[in-house]
Amino acid sequence: MTKQLSIINRVEELRCVTQFVDDIAKELNLNEEMHMNIGLVLEEMVSNVIFYAYPKDIVGTINLCAKSDGQLLTLLLSDKGYAFDPTQIESNDMEANPAERPIGGMGIYIVKNIMNHVSYQRLDGRNLLTMSIIINERVSSMTQILQQDGQTIIKTGARIDTLNAPQFEKDIEPALAEPGVDLVMDCQELTFIASSGLRIIQKTMRSVTTGKGNFKIINVGPSVYKVLKMTGFTKFMTIEQKA
Repeated sequence: MTKQLSIINRVEELRCVTQFVDDIAKELNLNEEMHMNIGLVLEEMVSNVIFYAYPKDIVGTINLCAKSDGQLLTLLLSDKGYAFDPTQIESNDMEANPAERPIGGMGIYIVKNIMNHVSYQRLDGRNLLTMSIIINERVSSMTQILQQDGQTIIKTGARIDTLNAPQFEKDIEPALAEPGVDLVMDCQELTFIASSGLRIIQKTMRSVTTGKGNFKIINVGPSVYKVLKMTGFTKFMTIEQKA
């Protein structure tokens, strides 16, 4: 499935975005929760562009593209407004009393917590925001890559199997590019790993070792740990089991 929408930076255009989401949900047969989540994400991000991307009284275009293979839905939002990377905005402390914390700051927090992957780039004078979400867990292994306390954290999905291993390898490739990387693979969600996934761990070990970096695996559940132990990984790298 591929769908596209082009609107201008006027708040009334959000009606078109709502219809765009409805059409996606119908074609992909999304459940009510997923339908709402996609609508919420696009409402937040498109309204942000409408209100802030362009100078006042300037009519600017906003383009949306939605693509799905039935397992993963990817949304691309683009505009020619001011350069702005929403992924770099720090969220307010959501554990604090709402009456006491700063007003706002919840939109990008919501988006990051709904979507499996959010990334930004500025290319040829355009803001490009890419957002992806798993709509069928069976074959997708969408990962999250985070920077925390000097470490690069790779958060895996529920499975790394023959079908999704190529995508998983592609997802983590940017994390291996920097020499001396301190890499942590967080397997909190991982419940299944096939030999195709083990091969990727092998390649990652070699790449990190060559670049004189560090690599460890944490939050490993019993079934995955058994496979890693059976195949000798526990003897040669740091692997921490779930508490």
